[in-house]
Order: sequence, then C-alpha cells, then structure tokens
Amino acid sequence: MNTFWLLAYITAAGWVVYTYAGYPWLLHRQLKKLRPDQTASSPNTSAQPEIAVVIVARNAAHLIGPKIRSCLQSHYPADRIRVLLAIDGDDEDTARAAEALQDPRVTVLRHAQHRGKAACLNDAIAQCTQEILILTDARQRLDPEAIAYLVQSLQQDPALAAVSGELSFEVPEGDFVGQGLDAYWRYEKWLRRTEGQVASTIGMTGALYALRRAAFRPIPSETILDDVLIPMQAVLDGYRASFDARAIAYDLPSTSMQQEKRRKIRTLAGNFQLIQLCPALIDPRRNPAFLGFFSHKVCRLLTPVALLVMLLASAVLAPVSLFFCASLVGALLIIGLSLLARWVPGTRRWLPVRLSNTFIEMHLFIVYGFLEFLRNRNLHRWGG
Repeated sequence: MNTFWLLAYITAAGWVVYTYAGYPWLLHRQLKKLRPDQTASSPNTSAQPEIAVVIVARNAAHLIGPKIRSCLQSHYPADRIRVLLAIDGDDEDTARAAEALQDPRVTVLRHAQHRGKAACLNDAIAQCTQEILILTDARQRLDPEAIAYLVQSLQQDPALAAVSGELSFEVPEGDFVGQGLDAYWRYEKWLRRTEGQVASTIGMTGALYALRRAAFRPIPSETILDDVLIPMQAVLDGYRASFDARAIAYDLPSTSMQQEKRRKIRTLAGNFQLIQLCPALIDPRRNPAFLGFFSHKVCRLLTPVALLVMLLASAVLAPVSLFFCASLVGALLIIGLSLLARWVPGTRRWLPVRLSNTFIEMHLFIVYGFLEFLRNRNLHRWGG
C-alpha cells in the first residue's frame, strides 16, 4: 500500500513541477536557439498598410466612445485605419455612442440577436478586406504605439499569422488581490513571450492582438476562447503565432476574488471546450505547437487532481516518513493561510497569505471551470 502511495506522490509531484517549473525551464533552454530578435526598431509609418480594428461589444455604451477614439488616435497613419464595431444583440445605446463620433472611418455592424462574441467576430471579419486586422476589446486603453508595433511584427515575418500584445495591469496601491493576480500575470506573460520566440505563442491576449486576414478561418459560434482558437487554427495550418511586449493594452485587474472567479471560471471552461471543439490541438501529428499547447493548457487543467493526490499520499505516508510529514504540514499551512485570507481580508497584505490564497483560488477555479463547462452551454454568450 505504501508503495502505491509513494508512486502516486512521485507521479503527481512530477506533474506539478513540470507544469510550473519544468516547462518554463525547457523554454529557457531553447532561448539559445532563437532566431535574431527583429522587434527592436521603431515602426516605419511610411510602409504601413491599411488595417481594420475589429471590436465586438455588448452593453458598452460608456466605454466605446473613448475606446474608438484611442484607436483612431494611435500613432499610425490616420487614413489607413478603419474601425468595425460589431454589436452583439439589441444594444442601441452602444451603437449610438459609436455613431455619435461621426467619423467616416467607423462602421457599426448591428446584430439584433444576442449570439456571443465568436459569431459576431465571424461576421465582422468576413466584411473586412484589409490585409491586417487588429482585434481588441472595448474596455482596455491602448498605448499609442501599440497598433504600429503589432503591424510591424507581422510585416517582418510572413510566417506569422498572429501577434499578441501585452496586457498590463494598473494595480492601485493597497489592492492586494490585484497585486497577487499581477504577479501571476507576469509569469504568464513571460511564458507567452518565450513561446513566441521558441515556436508559437499559445493563445493571444484578447485585449489586443493582430491577425493576418488570410490566415483566418471561421470558428464555431459557441467558442468561448476565440483569442486562443483563432490563432491555434492558423498554427494548425502551418503559420506561427508570437508576442510583442511593446504593444501594450492597459487594464485594471479584478479587485475581488469573486470578480476574478467569474472571469477565470469562464476562461478555464473555455480551455476544456477547446479540446472538445478542436481535438487536433492534442494530436502531436497535426499540431506543430503540441508541446506548448499540452504543457501550457492541458497540464494546468489536471494540476488540481495532482495536488489532491499529493495531499492524500502525504497524509497516508506521514506516520512513516519525516519528508511526507513535512509535505503534509506544508500543504495544510498553505490551505490555512488561504482560509485566513478569506476569513480575515486584512491579512492579504502579508505576502505569504496573498500568495497562498492566489495559489489555492487559482486551482479551485479550474475545478469550477470544469463543472461550468459540463453544465453551462451558454458561456459563449456574454453573461451566459
């Protein structure tokens, strides 16, 4: 019996270590084999093509005016920017806010039926004739140079289908939830940037990315994570996807775990759905970026199971081993600090409490995401 639990612990621990440390280490090892970095120069505005900025919005009347203005005022030739706003459902307030700008470069595409972002994206992109598309959300503020940098990256490498921008969180002082999430997001951005340099970035930052129009294939209307499936379909077709840290979109992080919980559950349910919608992503014969997709996406989905196995094995083996006794105490300490953060919110200002709480909550979100994937078929609809 002890042998069984020992092997179970080793296997589970190996899975967790590979997911969070082994895979990043492998990426780091590949850095010496990188192609020369071509992103250091400033964008050449004289060689930039006409682009279409595609925004899908719903109930965003208070956001859409400033967002469209920020796109049109980017440091990019003004006569080469078009904005296509797709309204998901009956939302006259958002449409009127966009039309109030009275700019001929802005087109509003109305959809009377609330179908979700993916369906609206398919329709909007079908109407675009521009070589390069900029996909962005209604909420985030764009750096003035962001669009130019994304276009430059695509122009420099014809093998690229998509280039992700960087989402930068503006964390208010004293926002301890936001600080914990920002630390996690910095780790995530490093992974995406390095994946893009080594092979292909696994998924885009939905707040801002550039897409080569010729590489787009329509996605199922029920898709939750369009910003992952769109570029990964292009990767399956032989393109690459990358990341440009110079192209920045600014946002505020979730200010409470409840707010972050809703966002993450939807995202993680979308990760489970990706495998259902596109099984080729987990087929190493068909997916050139299989190692990255498996390591970055699939491995994380199974870490709650691995952590539970480690906890159970430690409890069984603790009476006969100091190592497993220490492992059990460490696990219980992390759980206890997470409970303390929940019961006494003021303790989140302490780094060990904040990190423990973020670690536990993030893995609980995976479980909630799986359950939501099983029971909620309307998640692709905003607020579904």
